[in-house]
Parts: sequence; structure tokens; C-alpha cells
Amino acid sequence: MRCNTPIMSRAELPSKDAGVRLIGMKKNAAYRQVDRPDKASILCCQQCEPMFQALTPEDENRVETVIATGWVTEMLWAGKSDEFINGFLRRVR
Repeated sequence: MRCNTPIMSRAELPSKDAGVRLIGMKKNAAYRQVDRPDKASILCCQQCEPMFQALTPEDENRVETVIATGWVTEMLWAGKSDEFINGFLRRVR
């Protein structure tokens, strides 16, 4: 989110059914997770972890926006409908 260090990457998984494409996420060595009560965890690299552990309320709002944008990007990649994505956005606002 902050420094563009890759922490996860998509990996194609083996599938028993021909024509079915399975994609999973693989954690890279730099992967860190900052847990927050009642909110989504922040995924970051090792160097950014201390900064994310001490966020101001204004910074937390910015992080929430970035997280929601990432979720929408993944939904678009997965081919979700506009109705599904708009329902998600109504829930997170």
C-alpha cells in the first residue's frame, strides 16, 4: 500500500476439472499482518509494519479507503457484477 513491496502474489492452483482455473494467494517473505480491533487487518511489508501500528484516526480512514479499493479491484478481476460491488460499497461506508 505504501512502498509497493510485494507481500503476496497470485498463484495458479492445480485443478482436477479441465477448464476450471483456480487461483490462490501465496505469502511472500516480506508479509506482515497488523491486527486492529473491530477493523480489517492491514497487510504490509516488514519495513512499514511499525508505521501501521501507530495510526492516527485520519490515517486510519485513508487506509480503509485503500483496503476497500483493493477489494473492489479483486472483485472486478473475479468478474463480480456491478450490483454485487455496489452492495459491498454500501456496507463498508
